[in-house]
Amino acid sequence: MNTHGLLQKTSDQRSVIDLVPGRRDFWWDYVEKSKAPSVNVGSLVTIPAALDAPLFYQAYQHALRAHDALGMVLERDQAGHKLVQVPREAVPIMQWVDCGETADPYAAAFRDACRLADAPLSLFSGPLYRARIYTLGPDTTAWAFVCHHMVCDGWSMAMFVNDVLATYRGLLDCKVVLPERPSFVDWARKGEFRVPKPADAYWRERLPAEVNPLFDTPVQGQPGGRGLFESTWSPERQDRLQGFVETDQSQAVRVVQAVLGAALTHLTGKRDWLMGVPSSNRRNRKQKNMSGQFASCGVFPWGYAETNSLKSLLAAMRRDQMGDYRAGVCPTSDIAEKLGEAGASGPLFDVSFNALQLGDFDFHFDGKKAKVAYVPFQNFAHALEVVFTETAQGGDRAFVYNYDPRVLSEEAVRLIDCVVNTLLDRAPREPDRPLDQLAADLPILAPLCEQRVAPVASPSVHADPCQTRKQTAGGQIQARHAG
Repeated sequence: MNTHGLLQKTSDQRSVIDLVPGRRDFWWDYVEKSKAPSVNVGSLVTIPAALDAPLFYQAYQHALRAHDALGMVLERDQAGHKLVQVPREAVPIMQWVDCGETADPYAAAFRDACRLADAPLSLFSGPLYRARIYTLGPDTTAWAFVCHHMVCDGWSMAMFVNDVLATYRGLLDCKVVLPERPSFVDWARKGEFRVPKPADAYWRERLPAEVNPLFDTPVQGQPGGRGLFESTWSPERQDRLQGFVETDQSQAVRVVQAVLGAALTHLTGKRDWLMGVPSSNRRNRKQKNMSGQFASCGVFPWGYAETNSLKSLLAAMRRDQMGDYRAGVCPTSDIAEKLGEAGASGPLFDVSFNALQLGDFDFHFDGKKAKVAYVPFQNFAHALEVVFTETAQGGDRAFVYNYDPRVLSEEAVRLIDCVVNTLLDRAPREPDRPLDQLAADLPILAPLCEQRVAPVASPSVHADPCQTRKQTAGGQIQARHAG
């Protein structure tokens, strides 16, 4: 692969701003107390056309100006105690990589994008983002964008990618509409936010008395590359879920969280385990249109009975999540310390849930639609990250499983995906039926099979259990290694 760079000088707009609440929590949880070398978020966009480099560079530059949070860096006061943020002009830095002569150009670009996402970004010197363009062939290009989670959450990533593609498409069509976003810098400087009250006691009270690992496999060997498995949804599943969401006035992402939790409880036979569930924490329309770090990842104890139906489980989850919201936030690191005092060891979450939703992503080049992929983070401590992606309004949905091969085999992950997708097929059809009945004929994960025998439902009720769906669960299935 041949690489060359394009770089402009930075211009430093000197002013010091206190950290907003979301950034204080994120710094404390995931940077100050974390052993991970980097905490980044990234995506890889495939453009089915040769790239007009000057126009794409202009689009990237305009989007960076609109998303001024990306230009922030951190600084300590002279005593070295107080941490503040300093806005700088976001500078369009891009590298160009030729993958056209590799055996699999897209796979080469994806592997390189994963390495790009894993490389640390300096919070104190910046910039806190990277971009790389990959030539995949004469009529295909890919663009990777990676940024530190301190300046960009998943919601912001989706907005930024959309803004770059929309501006580039407009420049190509000579219909220039520059992206406009509320200024994060002005919002932070004016202090237009509410400081949430501490909620340590509330969160600790919700934790189970004893937290056991969800997966029984002992971790052996040193951390290596993460495994990656992806399954796309069939059109029938997407239509069925969309119909349920509209009827029940739910959110697709909440339904997926509920079914994922129910499926993992069924697969392992365990109930007192912890899921990491993110929240965008955007309180009003202005914040929902603003780019920056607002998100948090809450400790979500999964203590729900299998006898819940999809409807009753969603109602219980809404109640509990609203309770967390009213109580305020508790830094994850504080919970980790409390668990450590109680003798718990290992990662705080067994499973982390994430989402990359770009409902307005509809850009065509030479008659073909551009695609976007989630770039998995390799430095997770927990065994499994499940990512729900959506790149069209109510469609183009998929699951990405980012897993530790020392804990879960690809076969085990395929089984998890199969059970989740089967329940997603069944539950919206019978939303008032207990989930344990809907899952009765589905397999469970070894080694628990020796301890628990799953009842078998009548084939006339569910004629398509996971054993016959391994190759077709959710439509097209593919697996690849992200390391």
